[in-house]
Amino acid sequence: MDHHVRRRALAARLDDLSVDALLVTRLLHTRYLTGFTGSNGQVVVRPDGALFMTDGRYTEQSRREVADLERFTYLNPLREELPAHLAGVQRLGFEAEEMTVAARDRLADALGDIELVPTTDVVEEQRAVKDDDERAAIRAAQAITDAAFGRILEHFAVGVSEQQIARTLEGLMMDEGAEGLAFDSIVAFGESAAEPHHEPSHRLLEEGDVIKLDFGARSDGYHADMTRTVAFGAPPSELKKIHDIVRASQQAGIDAVVAGVA
Repeated sequence: MDHHVRRRALAARLDDLSVDALLVTRLLHTRYLTGFTGSNGQVVVRPDGALFMTDGRYTEQSRREVADLERFTYLNPLREELPAHLAGVQRLGFEAEEMTVAARDRLADALGDIELVPTTDVVEEQRAVKDDDERAAIRAAQAITDAAFGRILEHFAVGVSEQQIARTLEGLMMDEGAEGLAFDSIVAFGESAAEPHHEPSHRLLEEGDVIKLDFGARSDGYHADMTRTVAFGAPPSELKKIHDIVRASQQAGIDAVVAGVA
C-alpha cells in the first residue's frame, strides 16, 4: 500500500483546516497512513513530511514497518516530548473524537503557546474512497471468509454446540490465511438466532434448527462481514417464504446500485 500518497493527500488539506500540522492519534488512522500494526503509534503530518512516534516496545517493529518515515521513540509521556518536534508549528490539529478532554487539557499545557485545533472526520473522509490496494485487501478478506463458510458446513451435526462451531469457524478462517478476525463470530441455533448479536453458548444443535452465522476475516487490516442462515434439516415452509422475500429484496437493492444514485 502506498502510504506516502495517503500522507501527501492529507498534508495537502492542512491549509483548509487552518493548521500547520495534524496530530493523528487514532491507531486505525496511524496504520492507514504508515502501515504500522502495533498497539501504540501516532503521526504528525506536516506540509513537508510526517513524523512517526511510538514507545520503546515498538522501536524495532516500526523500523521495519515504517521504514520510509522519520521516527522517534519516546521514553516519557508523548505530550512531554512532542513539543521538541514541532518547530515552527503554531496551530496543531488533533482528532477531537479520539482524544479525551483530560488528554487534550494535558497536551495543551505541555504545548504552551502552540494552539490546539480540534478536527473531525479528516482522515475518515479520505478513507471513504478506497484505492486499488484497499479493494484488493477487502476482496482477499472476503475470499477467506467464503472459503471458511464452505468448509464449516461439514461440521454441523446433532449435538455440536454453538461454541464449538464458532471456534472451528474461526480456526478455518485463520487456516485460509486471515491475519485475524474482523469481529467476534456469532453462531446461533434455533431460538437463539432471533438475537442479532447472540454470543455463542453451550446450546446444542438439534434436527430442524435454523443456524445463523455472522462472521468475517481480516486481511491486511481490512475486514469482511458475512451473515448466512442455514437450515439443519428440511426448512419449514414459512422460512422458505421469508427467505425468498429477503433474497428478492437483496437483489433489487444490488440492481439499484449504480453511480449517481443517492
